Amino acid sequence: MSKIKNDSKQNAKNIFSMRLKNALKDNNLSHLTYKELGRFFDVTDVAAHNWLNGKGMPAMTRLPEIAKKLSVSVEYLMPVKTHQVEEVYLDDEQVLLNNYRQLSKTQKQLFGALVKELV
Repeated sequence: MSKIKNDSKQNAKNIFSMRLKNALKDNNLSHLTYKELGRFFDVTDVAAHNWLNGKGMPAMTRLPEIAKKLSVSVEYLMPVKTHQVEEVYLDDEQVLLNNYRQLSKTQKQLFGALVKELV
Protein backbone atom coordinates (compact mmCIF):
# COMPACT_ATOMS: atom_id res chain seq x y z
CA MET A 1 0.00 0.00 0.00
CA SER A 2 2.87 2.37 0.80
CA LYS A 3 4.38 1.98 -2.68
CA ILE A 4 1.04 2.84 -4.32
CA LYS A 5 0.70 5.92 -2.13
CA ASN A 6 4.25 7.02 -2.98
CA ASP A 7 3.63 6.40 -6.70
CA SER A 8 0.48 8.54 -6.51
CA LYS A 9 2.38 11.37 -4.83
CA GLN A 10 5.13 11.21 -7.44
CA ASN A 11 2.52 11.17 -10.21
CA ALA A 12 0.93 14.31 -8.74
CA LYS A 13 4.34 16.03 -8.64
CA ASN A 14 5.01 15.07 -12.26
CA ILE A 15 1.62 16.36 -13.39
CA PHE A 16 2.13 19.64 -11.54
CA SER A 17 5.62 19.98 -13.05
CA MET A 18 4.33 19.44 -16.59
CA ARG A 19 1.47 21.90 -16.15
CA LEU A 20 3.75 24.49 -14.56
CA LYS A 21 6.17 24.21 -17.48
CA ASN A 22 3.31 24.62 -19.96
CA ALA A 23 1.99 27.69 -18.14
CA LEU A 24 5.47 29.23 -18.00
CA LYS A 25 5.88 28.62 -21.74
CA ASP A 26 2.48 30.16 -22.48
CA ASN A 27 3.53 33.27 -20.56
CA ASN A 28 6.97 33.48 -22.20
CA LEU A 29 8.65 32.74 -18.88
CA SER A 30 10.24 29.38 -19.67
CA HIS A 31 13.63 31.04 -20.18
CA LEU A 32 13.88 32.19 -16.56
CA THR A 33 16.52 30.66 -14.31
CA TYR A 34 15.56 28.87 -11.11
CA LYS A 35 16.70 31.93 -9.17
CA GLU A 36 14.51 34.24 -11.30
CA LEU A 37 11.55 31.88 -10.98
CA GLY A 38 12.09 31.77 -7.24
CA ARG A 39 11.84 35.56 -7.11
CA PHE A 40 8.77 35.51 -9.39
CA PHE A 41 6.96 33.03 -7.14
CA ASP A 42 8.50 34.33 -3.89
CA VAL A 43 10.16 31.00 -3.09
CA THR A 44 13.72 29.72 -3.02
CA ASP A 45 15.49 28.73 -6.20
CA VAL A 46 15.60 25.19 -4.78
CA ALA A 47 11.80 25.13 -4.50
CA ALA A 48 11.47 26.38 -8.09
CA HIS A 49 13.91 23.68 -9.22
CA ASN A 50 11.98 20.99 -7.36
CA TRP A 51 8.63 22.12 -8.80
CA LEU A 52 9.94 22.05 -12.36
CA ASN A 53 11.65 18.69 -11.96
CA GLY A 54 8.83 16.77 -10.30
CA LYS A 55 10.57 16.66 -6.94
CA GLY A 56 8.19 18.89 -5.01
CA MET A 57 4.95 20.84 -5.06
CA PRO A 58 3.84 24.08 -3.46
CA ALA A 59 1.42 24.08 -0.57
CA MET A 60 -2.18 24.03 -1.78
CA THR A 61 -2.69 27.43 -0.16
CA ARG A 62 -0.13 28.91 -2.60
CA LEU A 63 -1.81 27.58 -5.74
CA PRO A 64 -4.25 30.51 -6.20
CA GLU A 65 -1.36 33.00 -6.16
CA ILE A 66 0.70 30.91 -8.59
CA ALA A 67 -2.28 30.38 -10.88
CA LYS A 68 -3.04 34.10 -10.93
CA LYS A 69 0.55 34.99 -11.84
CA LEU A 70 0.41 32.52 -14.74
CA SER A 71 -3.15 33.37 -15.87
CA VAL A 72 -4.37 29.80 -15.39
CA SER A 73 -6.93 28.24 -13.10
CA VAL A 74 -6.06 26.52 -9.85
CA GLU A 75 -7.79 23.45 -11.27
CA TYR A 76 -5.32 23.41 -14.16
CA LEU A 77 -2.31 23.44 -11.84
CA MET A 78 -3.72 21.07 -9.24
CA PRO A 79 -2.93 17.46 -10.05
CA VAL A 80 -5.73 14.93 -10.07
CA LYS A 81 -6.60 13.67 -6.65
CA THR A 82 -4.89 10.40 -5.88
CA HIS A 83 -8.23 8.56 -5.66
CA GLN A 84 -9.35 9.70 -9.11
CA VAL A 85 -8.78 7.57 -12.16
CA GLU A 86 -6.85 9.26 -14.94
CA GLU A 87 -8.84 9.84 -18.12
CA VAL A 88 -8.08 7.68 -21.08
CA TYR A 89 -7.96 9.42 -24.44
CA LEU A 90 -8.37 7.97 -27.89
CA ASP A 91 -5.28 8.33 -30.08
CA ASP A 92 -6.83 11.19 -32.10
CA GLU A 93 -7.85 12.99 -28.92
CA GLN A 94 -4.37 12.65 -27.45
CA VAL A 95 -2.80 14.07 -30.62
CA LEU A 96 -5.25 16.98 -30.54
CA LEU A 97 -4.52 17.61 -26.86
CA ASN A 98 -0.76 17.49 -27.40
CA ASN A 99 -1.03 19.90 -30.34
CA TYR A 100 -3.26 22.24 -28.31
CA ARG A 101 -0.63 22.40 -25.57
CA GLN A 102 1.90 23.66 -28.11
CA LEU A 103 -0.24 26.68 -29.04
CA SER A 104 0.50 30.17 -27.76
CA LYS A 105 -1.94 31.85 -25.39
CA THR A 106 -3.43 33.88 -28.27
CA GLN A 107 -3.77 30.80 -30.45
CA LYS A 108 -5.54 28.97 -27.61
CA GLN A 109 -8.01 31.84 -27.32
CA LEU A 110 -8.69 31.73 -31.06
CA PHE A 111 -9.08 27.96 -30.93
CA GLY A 112 -11.55 28.29 -28.06
CA ALA A 113 -13.62 30.80 -30.03
CA LEU A 114 -13.62 28.49 -33.06
CA VAL A 115 -14.75 25.52 -30.98
CA LYS A 116 -17.61 27.58 -29.49
CA GLU A 117 -18.77 28.40 -33.02
CA LEU A 118 -18.64 24.75 -34.06
CA VAL A 119 -20.51 23.34 -31.06
